[in-house]
This record gives sequence, structure tokens and C-alpha cells, in this order.
Amino acid sequence: MYYNTKICQREPQMIRHILFLMLMTACASTSDPVVDAGCQPPDGWQTAFERSEGRILTFGEKHGAAQGPEAIIEYVCAVTAAGGGITVAAVEIESRYAEQLEEALSTNDAAEALVASMPTFWTRQDGRASEAVLQFLVRIAEFRRQGMQIEVVPFVNMSKDAFDALVQGDQSLVERDYANAVMTGARQGDRTIVMVGGVHASKMKGQYTFVDYAPMASYFPKGSVALDFAHDAGAAWAQTRGQSGVRESGASTLRPSEPGFPRIVFDSQLEPFFDGYLYVGPLTASPPVVRVPTSDE
Repeated sequence: MYYNTKICQREPQMIRHILFLMLMTACASTSDPVVDAGCQPPDGWQTAFERSEGRILTFGEKHGAAQGPEAIIEYVCAVTAAGGGITVAAVEIESRYAEQLEEALSTNDAAEALVASMPTFWTRQDGRASEAVLQFLVRIAEFRRQGMQIEVVPFVNMSKDAFDALVQGDQSLVERDYANAVMTGARQGDRTIVMVGGVHASKMKGQYTFVDYAPMASYFPKGSVALDFAHDAGAAWAQTRGQSGVRESGASTLRPSEPGFPRIVFDSQLEPFFDGYLYVGPLTASPPVVRVPTSDE
């Protein structure tokens, strides 16, 4: 049998080269910190990350629906893994709960600790104290245990002047107080992500005919980013005239220009109110953590 001695002599070198390429490929496939962290962010998250890094990014959402918090927390995961440093997550919870939030998120059972330390908040029936919001916070506790630096800032705070104005029908000072609480919290982070009901998320007054005041996001510094909330028909937990429960929810007036969800899309046609939108598909209701029966149940 004939052997090509030159090829035989080169075989060990060729094998080493192949093994090196295989090793490099394997390393490359696991070098993405977002993948390594297990994050599943919305499509288009990279653009949002690039445009809002070092700034305040506001996500409008629909209270009492699961899809907003589910998509936003995955975005929080991705930008924290990709950007490092400290992410501030600002949530629509009363500022007086700041200490309880911090302590609960540092425990091994964040869900139980959150409910036990903030019992009054979780009885809210307006969608703000939904199971989806609780899970949003629980995920932050999990991310922290993985080594991510995420600070939670509850921003619902109202000065006496704002309260007095609200009694007279003027909500503008309430929105200002919310914004100031967010901006104060933002100083401790490398990026700030706000999750708030959609009416507060616009960067300018006039987006909604039923809102006659400057929204919270309009007080944020120039260069801040705001995303509207687009969804298909479905259901959400809502409270109307003191009655709460699962209600049908029609599709948002804003319709997505691109298929697939969840997805972040930037659209200049939404300016000056929004820079783009988060599209989440059909809505499913997320009930309150603690249900308080009403007469219609």
C-alpha cells in the first residue's frame, strides 16, 4: 500500500488546526452575554439599547395585561447583560415602598417577601398590582443573584401642592412629581428604564384628547426615548366605576408596521409624542396578586 509521506507528516498539524477552529467556533457561540444570561428580549432591542444608553427610556404599557411587563423585563435583562454597569428600573409603585422593595428583592423568596412586606399595594384592583408586575420584580431578584446590578425605583410620589392641584382637577404637578422621582433615581445608574401606564409615557402634551396635562415623560431631559404600546385584541384586568375584573380589550389604534412580536420599532411618524413603539401581539389578562371581590363577581 502506498502512503503519501508529505500528507502523513502534515496530518498532526492539520488536526491541530481543525481542533483550534472548532474550539474558536464553540467559544464564539457562547460569547454573547445576552444569550449567556438567558435573556429573550423583543426583536429590535439592540436599536433601542443604542439610542437610549445613558438616557431615560420610557415604555408605555397597559395595566392589567401580562404582555407589557413580560417583554420589558426581558429588555431589562438584555441591556444589563450587554451594557454592564447599573440599570435603574423605575416602576409605577408608591415611593414609600422603596425600603420594602429593596429588602424583599434581596431575599431568596422574593415573591413571598414582596407580598408580605407590601400587603396594601397588592390589593389594588386597577391593574398596577398585577401578577405580571409581581413577576417583573421577581425576575429582577433573579437577575441580581446572577450578578446583574439592577436598582428598582418606585416613583409614585405626590407633593402637597400636587395633591391640592389634583383635587382641583389639575394632574400636571402629579406628572412632574413622578418625573422628578425617576430623574433622581436615574442618577445612580448607567441607564434608566421606566415602565408606566401609556398615558404617562408621551413626550409631549396633546397625544390623547382626554389628557389635558403634560405627561410624565415630557419632563425628562432632551434625548430621552419614549415607546408607545401596540397590541392586538385580547383581554386585560381593569377597574371601572369601582367594579373590577377581566375585560375585553380591543386592538390598539397604533398598528404595527412590521410582523412578529414582541418587537420594538422606531417610527418617526409618531414624533414628537413617541420615538417608536413596543408591539406585543394579543393581550391576556393579568389579575391582581390579591383579589378583592366586587359586587359584579
